[in-house]
Amino acid sequence: MDLMTIKSQRTKLVCGLLIFAWIAESPAQGVAPKVTLSPERKQKVEYQKTATFNCTFSGNPTPDISWSFKNSSLSSSSRHNISTTGNVSILILKNLNRDDSGNYECRANNSQGNHSNTSELIVLSPPDAPTNLSLLNRTANSIDIRWNEGSFDGNSPVQNFNATIFRDGNPNGCIASPSNYNTSSIVSNPQASFSGLNPYTTYKFTVCSINSIGETCTDGSFSLITLEDVPGVPINVSLIPILSTQLEVSWEIPCDQNGIILSYYITWRIVRNDTNHIVDGKLETAKEEVDTKSFIISNLEPHSEYNVTVNAVNGAGNGSSVTKTARTKEH
Repeated sequence: MDLMTIKSQRTKLVCGLLIFAWIAESPAQGVAPKVTLSPERKQKVEYQKTATFNCTFSGNPTPDISWSFKNSSLSSSSRHNISTTGNVSILILKNLNRDDSGNYECRANNSQGNHSNTSELIVLSPPDAPTNLSLLNRTANSIDIRWNEGSFDGNSPVQNFNATIFRDGNPNGCIASPSNYNTSSIVSNPQASFSGLNPYTTYKFTVCSINSIGETCTDGSFSLITLEDVPGVPINVSLIPILSTQLEVSWEIPCDQNGIILSYYITWRIVRNDTNHIVDGKLETAKEEVDTKSFIISNLEPHSEYNVTVNAVNGAGNGSSVTKTARTKEH
């Protein structure tokens, strides 16, 4: 081998060693980032509970990881916790509410580019309360109501409604009746009927929307009054002779007023004895309408027996009467 050949081979060897050393000292080739988000598509979690997203990433150099929700960056807070272990970034959402529903994005960035992925969170919560409570029909003893379903079902279909009626105080009268003081009705349609109610009495209503997560109710301010019914009989009716031609009748308001008492009708007639047989004096009947609780009947026959009846009147009509008998004084 001649000298020139030896020099040429030595030159090639040195160049090869230099190239190898340069490659060995050069940094590794860059790799664009890539992320995989779990759950991949969506997860459903009940409100007030916790949701977790895992973002697995790769890339060279190691990418920076960021989280966002509805185009707003997320950072650790009292309800959000972001941590990284190895090549996994973890987002934990605590004490969920309905506003947390939406798409969450995990994004990786390095000098070679960026990559992101999204996953949807659906927060299951109780539905909105019903709206627009209104009267459907009513009588003196029943009320039918209806309403609209709330605008948001809590991401879980409304299954039923719970309609409750509360009597607002005692019925219209002096005797408290336990009838339907507090009664509930579970219905699938947005209307409910309540019967066995007291006439002319105020009732309040609460309606709750129910889904698989819970219920939300109206505030109970909606109220209705049942219609009037004819009043009951006046109580403590007394009939006292004053003069030979006068009787005074007095009474107290019926326990079952069933409405607003407008007046009282006073009716009287003489009772004549005919061979020990009592015959009503048909031609000697009179009627007076008064708005007080006593009345003096005048122009009567002396020392004569009279039947006197009293009944109350309200907007629904005449109530049942009470009859008392008394004799006028002698001259």
